[in-house]
Amino acid sequence: MNYQFLFILTVTLFISCHKDSDTMISVTDTKDPPETLITTQLASVTDTISPDAGNTLQFFAGKDNAFALSPYAITEGHLIRRDRELVQLNTSDHVFYKVISLIENTVNYTDWAVPTLNIFSGQGAVDANYDLSGDGKLFIPANSLITSDGNPYVGSYTLHWALFNPSNEESRFIPSYSAISKENQIVQVLPQFCLYVTVKADDGSTLKFSSGAYIASNISNEASWFFDDEAAAWLPQGTESRIDLVDNGYYMVGQSVNQTRVTGTLQINGLPAPHYAIRINYEGFQRNLFTTNNGTWSIVLPSGESCVASVSLPCGSDQQIPFDVSDGPSSTLPIAIQESGVINAFIKGTVRGCEAEVIADPMLIVRGAAAQFYYPSNDGISLYYPSCVGSVLEVQAIHQDSQESGPVISWKSADTVDIRSAFACNAARNEYLFLNVAGDQKMYWDMNSAYTTQDRVLIETGGNEPDVEFKIYISGDMEGDYEDTDLNILFEDMQLGTRGFSLNCPSATSGCGFTDFSITHFPNQSGQWIRGYFQGKFWIKTFYPLTAGYRDVSGEFQVYREF
Repeated sequence: MNYQFLFILTVTLFISCHKDSDTMISVTDTKDPPETLITTQLASVTDTISPDAGNTLQFFAGKDNAFALSPYAITEGHLIRRDRELVQLNTSDHVFYKVISLIENTVNYTDWAVPTLNIFSGQGAVDANYDLSGDGKLFIPANSLITSDGNPYVGSYTLHWALFNPSNEESRFIPSYSAISKENQIVQVLPQFCLYVTVKADDGSTLKFSSGAYIASNISNEASWFFDDEAAAWLPQGTESRIDLVDNGYYMVGQSVNQTRVTGTLQINGLPAPHYAIRINYEGFQRNLFTTNNGTWSIVLPSGESCVASVSLPCGSDQQIPFDVSDGPSSTLPIAIQESGVINAFIKGTVRGCEAEVIADPMLIVRGAAAQFYYPSNDGISLYYPSCVGSVLEVQAIHQDSQESGPVISWKSADTVDIRSAFACNAARNEYLFLNVAGDQKMYWDMNSAYTTQDRVLIETGGNEPDVEFKIYISGDMEGDYEDTDLNILFEDMQLGTRGFSLNCPSATSGCGFTDFSITHFPNQSGQWIRGYFQGKFWIKTFYPLTAGYRDVSGEFQVYREF
């Protein structure tokens, strides 16, 4: 399986490098979780990148979510009205499940990992038994397979299966740890054996098991369970080492105990850590979860259990936080970590499309020591990203609906990283100028750069639009802020908006009206990007009607250094 892409979605262990850190925790009992959540959202990702990715669907909250060209999906928040949600992943061949514990009024995150399945082959009219890697055997008697319409199947078949180890990363393949006991109580299962199995006919259609097919587990005197997608929980089957196969899907052997819903927050240096991984270990089991956009999280754990929560920080240290789960139905665990080597970069800005329109439901990828993706909770980007002091962050915007994405732009990590406009647009991977004149805005895609005979940097439009002219002259060739007297501007576009505009200040030495001008990126050699932004109030003429006066102008540009 291709795990290469998972690095942008799952934060795992890092090597230790900082030791001057403190961790503060407390655990308190709280009231039962709410039964109805109104504005919860769920964002999901799969690490499987293959030609078949376009055929992969998710189903949750009553809605199909297609991964399409990029492996992300989100559903509208008003559709999720529970404190947990069953998510179904349909590939072209198999169906997988995962139950997510949710936090209300924010964006929740989960990751999908499609397991590598082993394949056995057989004949429906012949007895077969298969060794499950030493953990048991699977028996399929002759004539125990049937088609979807109930007819006996005697042709060739393939058996697809995988065992999941609950003590390592394979635990993320287990759909849930909650079960409904014979007494109709919600309990937690401590899995000793977990198997996924499905059987296919030679034409690829899914077959069913009739009476007689079973698993012989090497674990005795433990309850056996089958995962029921309608109940979104494990249901009991018995306590014998023989587990009857009732359907394709998940089977488990393990003891049941009382469970507690633990909710908490994760703060690093006093600020929330969004979409951040927390790993929880107890009694040889490993669980993985992600924080929401506001740094909150939720998980269901065995009541009274002694656990350790682990948080991997971007500079390499791995914080371990021991805690005891309460015996009640719910408890809280705020985690506050202080780390001197980490800076919480506040990333802000706006995601725009190819017409500079603000995108309502964008997705942002931020790559640093750990790469993450974020769905902003509103139209603007506003998030804290923990990173190492002096590191570089890479930011890219994706438009989920259009499947377009913009350039990957590097930013130096700082207290505030103002990316201004992040364009989720394929064309924005090349040169552009985004210009706003008195509320009328336009994208210009034909841009050039040059070094003039007066030793000034020139950013200008090319010749593809003969009736358009834009030039900015800059007295300087480095990153930083520039004074109004360092700049000149010339602009005319009779087709901009309904009025058309003209600005003529190509040589004034006293300034043209710039109130803010900054070059954020200036490379040392040609062929790399010059990026910057500006704003000001300039004397501008309109054509329709013919008027003149001071008007607000702002712009953002990205051009290759061509000198």
